[in-house]
Amino acid sequence: GSDRVGGEVHEVIRKLLALQDKVMTPTRHVRRRGVRTKAVMFSEQDLTCLLIQKQIPAEVLEKVVAISRSLRPLGNIAGRSLWNFQTNLRFIEEELGMRHIDLQLCIKRYPLILVRNVIAMRETQQFFRRIICLDAAQTRRVILSLPSLVSFSIQYKFFPVLVFFLRDLQIPLQDFKKIVMNKAQVFVYSINKNLWPTVHFFSSTVGILPNDLREIIKIEPTVLGYSLENRIKPRLLRLRKHYPDTLGVQISCKKNSFSWDNMESQIESRERDVLTQAVALAMGVGEPLDD
Repeated sequence: GSDRVGGEVHEVIRKLLALQDKVMTPTRHVRRRGVRTKAVMFSEQDLTCLLIQKQIPAEVLEKVVAISRSLRPLGNIAGRSLWNFQTNLRFIEEELGMRHIDLQLCIKRYPLILVRNVIAMRETQQFFRRIICLDAAQTRRVILSLPSLVSFSIQYKFFPVLVFFLRDLQIPLQDFKKIVMNKAQVFVYSINKNLWPTVHFFSSTVGILPNDLREIIKIEPTVLGYSLENRIKPRLLRLRKHYPDTLGVQISCKKNSFSWDNMESQIESRERDVLTQAVALAMGVGEPLDD
Protein backbone atom coordinates (compact mmCIF):
# COMPACT_ATOMS: atom_id res chain seq x y z
CA GLY A 1 0.00 0.00 0.00
CA SER A 2 1.07 3.54 0.80
CA ASP A 3 3.95 2.32 3.01
CA ARG A 4 5.42 0.38 0.11
CA VAL A 5 5.06 3.38 -2.26
CA GLY A 6 6.58 5.66 0.36
CA GLY A 7 9.44 3.26 0.80
CA GLU A 8 10.07 3.18 -2.95
CA VAL A 9 10.12 6.99 -3.14
CA HIS A 10 12.49 7.15 -0.18
CA GLU A 11 14.80 4.67 -1.88
CA VAL A 12 14.78 6.68 -5.12
CA ILE A 13 15.61 9.87 -3.22
CA ARG A 14 18.37 8.09 -1.32
CA LYS A 15 19.93 6.95 -4.62
CA LEU A 16 19.66 10.43 -6.13
CA LEU A 17 21.29 12.03 -3.10
CA ALA A 18 24.05 9.42 -3.17
CA LEU A 19 24.64 10.12 -6.87
CA GLN A 20 24.75 13.86 -6.23
CA ASP A 21 27.19 13.37 -3.37
CA LYS A 22 29.41 11.31 -5.67
CA VAL A 23 29.56 13.76 -8.58
CA MET A 24 29.97 17.01 -6.62
CA THR A 25 33.46 18.33 -6.02
CA PRO A 26 34.63 16.62 -2.79
CA THR A 27 36.85 19.46 -1.65
CA ARG A 28 34.38 22.27 -2.24
CA HIS A 29 32.34 23.20 0.83
CA VAL A 30 29.85 25.86 1.82
CA ARG A 31 28.94 27.24 5.23
CA ARG A 32 25.48 26.31 6.45
CA ARG A 33 24.54 27.24 10.03
CA GLY A 34 28.14 26.99 11.09
CA VAL A 35 28.59 23.45 9.72
CA ARG A 36 30.86 22.64 6.79
CA THR A 37 28.86 20.66 4.24
CA LYS A 38 29.37 19.66 0.65
CA ALA A 39 27.85 21.97 -1.95
CA VAL A 40 24.65 20.49 -3.36
CA MET A 41 22.22 21.36 -6.13
CA PHE A 42 19.13 19.63 -4.72
CA SER A 43 18.19 18.95 -1.13
CA GLU A 44 16.14 15.96 -0.01
CA GLN A 45 13.14 18.31 0.27
CA ASP A 46 13.64 19.53 -3.32
CA LEU A 47 13.75 16.00 -4.71
CA THR A 48 10.70 14.98 -2.68
CA CYS A 49 8.78 17.94 -4.07
CA LEU A 50 9.67 17.04 -7.66
CA LEU A 51 9.00 13.33 -7.29
CA ILE A 52 5.77 13.40 -5.27
CA GLN A 53 4.12 16.79 -5.70
CA LYS A 54 5.17 17.52 -9.29
CA GLN A 55 5.35 13.87 -10.36
CA ILE A 56 8.57 14.30 -12.33
CA PRO A 57 9.94 10.89 -13.44
CA ALA A 58 12.95 9.66 -11.46
CA GLU A 59 14.93 9.04 -14.66
CA VAL A 60 14.57 12.73 -15.60
CA LEU A 61 15.89 13.86 -12.21
CA GLU A 62 18.72 11.37 -12.46
CA LYS A 63 19.92 13.06 -15.65
CA VAL A 64 20.13 16.42 -13.88
CA VAL A 65 21.73 15.08 -10.73
CA ALA A 66 24.29 13.09 -12.73
CA ILE A 67 25.74 16.30 -14.16
CA SER A 68 25.04 18.53 -11.15
CA ARG A 69 28.71 19.42 -10.73
CA SER A 70 28.86 21.07 -14.16
CA LEU A 71 25.45 22.70 -13.72
CA ARG A 72 26.42 25.06 -10.91
CA PRO A 73 27.70 27.84 -13.25
CA LEU A 74 24.33 27.89 -15.06
CA GLY A 75 22.77 29.65 -12.08
CA ASN A 76 25.54 32.22 -11.80
CA ILE A 77 25.76 35.84 -12.87
CA ALA A 78 29.14 37.59 -12.76
CA GLY A 79 30.56 34.68 -10.76
CA ARG A 80 27.90 34.88 -8.03
CA SER A 81 25.49 32.03 -7.53
CA LEU A 82 21.94 33.39 -7.72
CA TRP A 83 20.28 30.05 -8.31
CA ASN A 84 17.57 28.77 -6.04
CA PHE A 85 15.45 25.70 -6.72
CA GLN A 86 12.21 27.13 -5.35
CA THR A 87 12.70 30.35 -7.33
CA ASN A 88 13.07 28.41 -10.58
CA LEU A 89 10.03 26.27 -9.83
CA ARG A 90 7.92 29.35 -9.04
CA PHE A 91 9.05 30.98 -12.29
CA ILE A 92 8.03 27.95 -14.36
CA GLU A 93 4.68 27.56 -12.62
CA GLU A 94 3.59 31.13 -11.91
CA GLU A 95 5.29 33.30 -14.53
CA LEU A 96 5.30 30.87 -17.44
CA GLY A 97 1.99 29.38 -16.30
CA MET A 98 3.03 25.73 -16.62
CA ARG A 99 1.32 23.40 -14.19
CA HIS A 100 0.59 19.70 -13.89
CA ILE A 101 1.05 18.03 -17.31
CA ASP A 102 2.73 21.08 -18.90
CA LEU A 103 5.20 21.34 -16.02
CA GLN A 104 6.06 17.64 -16.23
CA LEU A 105 6.46 17.80 -20.01
CA CYS A 106 8.62 20.94 -19.86
CA ILE A 107 11.03 19.46 -17.32
CA LYS A 108 11.10 16.13 -19.13
CA ARG A 109 12.02 17.84 -22.41
CA TYR A 110 14.60 20.14 -20.83
CA PRO A 111 15.57 19.18 -17.26
CA LEU A 112 18.17 21.97 -17.14
CA ILE A 113 15.36 24.51 -16.83
CA LEU A 114 15.45 23.60 -13.12
CA VAL A 115 18.94 25.05 -12.74
CA ARG A 116 19.09 27.85 -15.32
CA ASN A 117 19.50 31.39 -14.04
CA VAL A 118 15.98 32.73 -13.55
CA ILE A 119 16.98 36.30 -14.49
CA ALA A 120 18.16 35.15 -17.91
CA MET A 121 15.02 33.03 -18.39
CA ARG A 122 12.84 35.99 -17.47
CA GLU A 123 14.60 38.08 -20.14
CA THR A 124 13.76 35.37 -22.69
CA GLN A 125 10.13 35.55 -21.61
CA GLN A 126 10.20 39.34 -22.04
CA PHE A 127 11.67 38.97 -25.52
CA PHE A 128 8.71 36.88 -26.66
CA ARG A 129 6.17 39.08 -24.87
CA ARG A 130 7.50 42.54 -25.71
CA ILE A 131 9.41 42.03 -28.96
CA ILE A 132 7.57 39.23 -30.77
CA CYS A 133 4.31 40.48 -29.20
CA LEU A 134 3.06 37.10 -27.97
CA ASP A 135 0.56 36.99 -25.13
CA ALA A 136 1.13 34.89 -22.01
CA ALA A 137 -0.56 31.77 -23.42
CA GLN A 138 1.33 32.00 -26.71
CA THR A 139 4.64 32.46 -24.89
CA ARG A 140 3.91 29.41 -22.76
CA ARG A 141 3.07 27.40 -25.88
CA VAL A 142 6.32 28.39 -27.63
CA ILE A 143 8.56 27.63 -24.64
CA LEU A 144 6.75 24.36 -23.95
CA SER A 145 7.33 23.28 -27.56
CA LEU A 146 11.06 23.94 -27.19
CA PRO A 147 12.04 24.59 -23.53
CA SER A 148 15.75 24.86 -24.38
CA LEU A 149 14.93 28.34 -25.76
CA VAL A 150 15.36 29.66 -22.22
CA SER A 151 19.10 28.96 -22.56
CA PHE A 152 19.58 31.04 -25.72
CA SER A 153 21.24 34.45 -25.78
CA ILE A 154 19.02 37.34 -26.80
CA GLN A 155 21.96 39.30 -28.14
CA TYR A 156 23.69 36.51 -30.07
CA LYS A 157 20.80 34.20 -31.00
CA PHE A 158 17.31 35.71 -30.84
CA PHE A 159 18.14 39.15 -32.15
CA PRO A 160 20.17 38.06 -35.25
CA VAL A 161 17.40 35.63 -36.27
CA LEU A 162 14.79 38.36 -35.80
CA VAL A 163 16.80 40.74 -37.98
CA PHE A 164 17.24 38.07 -40.62
CA PHE A 165 13.50 37.45 -40.98
CA LEU A 166 12.27 41.03 -40.67
CA ARG A 167 14.97 42.90 -42.55
CA ASP A 168 16.67 40.49 -44.92
CA LEU A 169 13.69 38.34 -45.87
CA GLN A 170 11.23 41.22 -45.39
CA ILE A 171 8.74 38.96 -43.64
CA PRO A 172 6.24 41.11 -41.67
CA LEU A 173 6.21 40.85 -37.90
CA GLN A 174 2.73 39.27 -37.86
CA ASP A 175 3.88 36.51 -40.20
CA PHE A 176 7.06 35.98 -38.21
CA LYS A 177 4.94 35.71 -35.07
CA LYS A 178 2.99 32.85 -36.68
CA ILE A 179 6.24 31.19 -37.74
CA VAL A 180 7.58 31.32 -34.17
CA MET A 181 4.38 29.92 -32.71
CA ASN A 182 4.33 26.98 -35.13
CA LYS A 183 8.06 26.36 -35.64
CA ALA A 184 9.99 27.77 -32.71
CA GLN A 185 13.07 25.84 -33.84
CA VAL A 186 13.86 28.63 -36.32
CA PHE A 187 15.75 30.20 -33.40
CA VAL A 188 17.99 27.13 -33.28
CA TYR A 189 19.26 27.62 -36.82
CA SER A 190 22.64 29.21 -37.39
CA ILE A 191 22.70 32.42 -39.41
CA ASN A 192 25.96 31.52 -41.16
CA LYS A 193 25.52 27.75 -41.48
CA ASN A 194 21.78 27.43 -42.17
CA LEU A 195 19.83 30.59 -42.92
CA TRP A 196 22.08 32.58 -45.24
CA PRO A 197 23.46 29.64 -47.29
CA THR A 198 19.97 28.20 -47.86
CA VAL A 199 18.44 31.50 -48.89
CA HIS A 200 21.39 32.25 -51.16
CA PHE A 201 21.13 28.82 -52.78
CA PHE A 202 17.39 29.09 -53.48
CA SER A 203 17.55 32.65 -54.80
CA SER A 204 20.85 32.67 -56.72
CA THR A 205 21.29 29.06 -57.80
CA VAL A 206 17.75 27.70 -58.08
CA GLY A 207 16.34 31.04 -59.21
CA ILE A 208 13.34 31.33 -56.90
CA LEU A 209 12.03 34.89 -56.80
CA PRO A 210 12.06 36.73 -53.45
CA ASN A 211 8.25 36.83 -53.11
CA ASP A 212 7.95 33.12 -53.88
CA LEU A 213 10.72 32.27 -51.42
CA ARG A 214 9.02 34.29 -48.71
CA GLU A 215 5.81 32.35 -49.23
CA ILE A 216 7.69 29.05 -49.06
CA ILE A 217 9.34 30.06 -45.78
CA LYS A 218 6.03 31.22 -44.29
CA ILE A 219 4.47 27.84 -45.05
CA GLU A 220 7.43 25.63 -44.14
CA PRO A 221 10.17 27.60 -42.30
CA THR A 222 11.98 24.40 -41.30
CA VAL A 223 13.33 24.21 -44.86
CA LEU A 224 15.88 26.78 -43.69
CA GLY A 225 17.28 24.22 -41.27
CA TYR A 226 17.78 21.44 -43.80
CA SER A 227 21.32 20.50 -44.76
CA LEU A 228 22.19 21.89 -48.18
CA GLU A 229 24.74 19.22 -49.06
CA ASN A 230 22.99 16.20 -47.53
CA ARG A 231 19.33 16.95 -48.11
CA ILE A 232 18.37 19.89 -50.34
CA LYS A 233 20.88 19.54 -53.17
CA PRO A 234 20.59 15.73 -53.56
CA ARG A 235 16.78 15.91 -53.67
CA LEU A 236 16.84 18.79 -56.12
CA LEU A 237 19.21 16.90 -58.42
CA ARG A 238 16.99 13.82 -58.25
CA LEU A 239 13.90 15.88 -59.13
CA ARG A 240 15.71 17.48 -62.06
CA LYS A 241 16.82 14.09 -63.26
CA HIS A 242 13.45 12.35 -63.14
CA TYR A 243 11.06 15.29 -63.67
CA PRO A 244 12.93 17.84 -65.82
CA ASP A 245 9.77 19.26 -67.41
CA THR A 246 7.51 19.49 -64.40
CA LEU A 247 9.98 20.84 -61.87
CA GLY A 248 9.93 24.27 -63.46
CA VAL A 249 13.13 25.44 -61.79
CA GLN A 250 16.15 26.60 -63.78
CA ILE A 251 19.73 27.21 -62.74
CA SER A 252 20.28 30.94 -62.48
CA CYS A 253 23.30 33.12 -61.81
CA LYS A 254 21.23 36.03 -60.58
CA LYS A 255 22.65 38.20 -57.85
CA ASN A 256 21.37 37.29 -54.41
CA SER A 257 18.24 39.36 -53.83
CA PHE A 258 18.43 38.99 -50.06
CA SER A 259 21.56 41.05 -49.36
CA TRP A 260 22.08 42.47 -45.88
CA ASP A 261 22.24 46.13 -46.98
CA ASN A 262 19.70 46.78 -49.71
CA MET A 263 16.66 45.90 -47.61
CA GLU A 264 17.05 48.36 -44.75
CA SER A 265 15.27 51.26 -46.45
CA GLN A 266 12.22 49.07 -47.06
CA ILE A 267 11.56 48.06 -43.45
CA GLU A 268 8.12 49.12 -42.23
CA SER A 269 7.98 51.47 -39.26
CA ARG A 270 6.66 48.77 -36.91
CA GLU A 271 9.50 46.41 -37.79
CA ARG A 272 12.00 49.26 -37.26
CA ASP A 273 10.53 49.89 -33.80
CA VAL A 274 10.75 46.18 -32.99
CA LEU A 275 14.41 46.06 -33.97
CA THR A 276 15.12 49.14 -31.84
CA GLN A 277 13.43 47.53 -28.84
CA ALA A 278 15.31 44.29 -29.43
CA VAL A 279 18.63 46.14 -29.41
CA ALA A 280 17.68 47.86 -26.17
CA LEU A 281 16.64 44.59 -24.54
CA ALA A 282 19.80 42.83 -25.76
CA MET A 283 21.89 45.59 -24.16
CA GLY A 284 20.01 45.22 -20.88
CA VAL A 285 18.21 48.58 -21.02
CA GLY A 286 14.71 47.28 -21.76
CA GLU A 287 11.87 48.15 -19.42
CA PRO A 288 10.29 45.50 -17.18
CA LEU A 289 7.55 43.35 -18.68
CA ASP A 290 4.11 44.84 -18.39
CA ASP A 291 1.32 42.29 -18.07
